[in-house]
Amino acid sequence: MRHLCFILLLCALCGQVAAQSPASGNAAYYLKAGDENFNLYKYNEALDNYLEAYKKGTPGFYLTQQIAKSYRLLYDYQNALDWYGRLYSYKTDNSPENLKEYAQLLKNGEQYDKAVEIYREYALRSGGNEILVEYFASTCVWAKQNIQAAAKYGAYPTNIAKGKLHLGMTFYNNGLMVSVPKSSGADEKTVYYNLAYAKSLDTLNFAKPEELDGDVHATYYEAGPALSPDGKILYYTRNSTDASTYKPKKASRYSIDKNGSSNLQIYSSRNNNGVWSKGRPLNVSSLDYNCVFPCVSTDGKTLYFCSNMPGGAGGYDIYKAEIINDTMLGRPLNLGSEINTIEDDLYPYVTKDHFYYSSRGKNGFGGLDIQKAQIVNGSAVNPMNMGVPFNSSKDDFSILFKESGRQGYFVSNREGAHGGDIVWYFNKLMLWDTIKGTVIDRITAHAIEGVKVTLYEIDAKGNKVFVKDTLTDQSGNWLFVTDPEKAYRLAFQFNNYDSKEFYIPEKDLAVKPSRRDVVTMLNPLNLYPTVKKDNVVKIDNIYFDFDKATIRPESYTILDNLVNFLKENAGARIELSAHTDAAGNDKYNLKLSDGRAKSCFDYLVSKGIEPGRLVPKGYGETRLLNNCKDAKKCSDAENQLNRRVEVKFL
Repeated sequence: MRHLCFILLLCALCGQVAAQSPASGNAAYYLKAGDENFNLYKYNEALDNYLEAYKKGTPGFYLTQQIAKSYRLLYDYQNALDWYGRLYSYKTDNSPENLKEYAQLLKNGEQYDKAVEIYREYALRSGGNEILVEYFASTCVWAKQNIQAAAKYGAYPTNIAKGKLHLGMTFYNNGLMVSVPKSSGADEKTVYYNLAYAKSLDTLNFAKPEELDGDVHATYYEAGPALSPDGKILYYTRNSTDASTYKPKKASRYSIDKNGSSNLQIYSSRNNNGVWSKGRPLNVSSLDYNCVFPCVSTDGKTLYFCSNMPGGAGGYDIYKAEIINDTMLGRPLNLGSEINTIEDDLYPYVTKDHFYYSSRGKNGFGGLDIQKAQIVNGSAVNPMNMGVPFNSSKDDFSILFKESGRQGYFVSNREGAHGGDIVWYFNKLMLWDTIKGTVIDRITAHAIEGVKVTLYEIDAKGNKVFVKDTLTDQSGNWLFVTDPEKAYRLAFQFNNYDSKEFYIPEKDLAVKPSRRDVVTMLNPLNLYPTVKKDNVVKIDNIYFDFDKATIRPESYTILDNLVNFLKENAGARIELSAHTDAAGNDKYNLKLSDGRAKSCFDYLVSKGIEPGRLVPKGYGETRLLNNCKDAKKCSDAENQLNRRVEVKFL
């Protein structure tokens, strides 16, 4: 359980046991001392005892196991992997749980193929649950495929909590509220934590944390702070009792469970002019299970938290409950199997549109990995691993975003060979997504030059914010460079054509149509001529046999476009206007153009267009588009400009 070993056995507090700091003794003496400390969750002290026993005696399975487990519970994954490797050599003695822990550590060491091998052995030893092992194996495959992926963000270590455990954080004043170690006795390696404020000096450097003012502090652990939106109420995790001694006959007076454990509960405290009141437990807290790592929704109405209460999927699950008052919540609701797994799911953090948390059970690189889910109708759905640099093969958790959504902080022990956590700053890299396309006429299939294409960004309230505009070039092309993690609207406008507008979602958003679908649809984009009286569409690629009214086969595609357009616009009536150049005699050209208009009419009717919607008319050379009244004085290209069919809306 990542950072949940600050559960205390109260009997550990009744005084220094003789075995905690032995000055001398044989291997058995140190082994006993190690077991006492291990059972009291004092893993630093236990490890020292076990290593001393290892030096003085003959190594065996049990001692090797306890050293390995102590390193793992101290999040010293490098040494833990080494000792679990030694433990693995005791084939018949190892429990299935040891094998599972070894496989997990192999993932932490990015030894994914070996991890799959050990997961399969674990399944065999634990009853052959192939579904479970295939699930674990699939996460290793995912890790191999994604650990070298290109990062969209940069991540940089700050100066907070180097070499110490980090127990969650939240933004506070001009900096961060964090947990900081208290001073401990000379013989004590187990460290307790108080909530403190670290003022930001710049993005990477913070002033020395100062403990919060007031009566909020407890005797042992304070962790996982979360503030109400107005900053007046603090929710946090602490042990269920402040008692420093334990007398079995008076056990009922302590807030402890039947085993003598001071479990973890969620408390609240009020801020009065910067001074925090004494914490009070929330009603969801219990002596029989743990509730940890609260997070308040952006509207201040809901509290998210983690718990190992009965009825969950396994390990720690994430719950949410309505906030009724400072210490009263409504009935906790499990976020369900889409979010929670059979492993630990911890450190919830919520924004207006997204839900973040860290999980061991979802696809990940090794330890806790930060997941990002969407919030739809108040529910967190479709969680996805945030990838690098947010996640590594170690533990990554407690993410916070600044208001811009482009920068923030998270915690990781990726650089600490011995389990030390560091607060990391992240910001979005200048990675851009190019969207582009071509605009063509729906009827002629020609590129349209000069179409105004306008890009709008969609802000947090769903409003359009102008970004820039452009005009299509001679080939009808347009292009914008955009942020792939932002949504946009794209508008197309051109005289005598219907305007069009499209919504372009975030690049990796799981919606239909996706960003890729929309951009594909815009390549090319058909712009429709506006159906209004006297609007004319010039078609210069309907061809006829020389000196005849017979339509050539290569023209059928354009005429079919016109058929489809008329079917899509059932109310449209058109005049089919045929024109010639000035070569030849006027009367002959008029007759030839009439024949060509009639040929187009006949083709459209043959394709199902009602004759009453069509008026064929030839104009001969009466409506030249240039000064080529004497065709002999013009080039073929100039004369070709006048050989055309036009569609005029009636």
